[in-house]
Amino acid sequence: MAKRTIAPRQETNDTASQMNSGKGFWLDYEHLRLAVQSHEGHWQAFVFDRKASLVLYRAERNTTHGAKVAAVEFALFHLLGPAHGQDPEEITERVAWRRLGRRLTQ
Repeated sequence: MAKRTIAPRQETNDTASQMNSGKGFWLDYEHLRLAVQSHEGHWQAFVFDRKASLVLYRAERNTTHGAKVAAVEFALFHLLGPAHGQDPEEITERVAWRRLGRRLTQ
């Protein structure tokens, strides 16, 4: 029996343009944009590749902090690899997150 491979789902900036303004935070780091937004009682985390106009990562967490940490953790792994040695919790607290004040676009 042949092995099945599953292609990764690639989302374009259409996903980003559909995000409503509201409660949330964002920051840019290198070519990535990390965003966290409230949605129906939980928090969504997104990591966008601004050069390629792709959503690289999307997660849902119960708290703002949890969503921020998830986005930072993915960004560290993406940029530095699995043995990066950085603490996502510490970085999440140290970086300057901006409040969403308008539609999030890439």
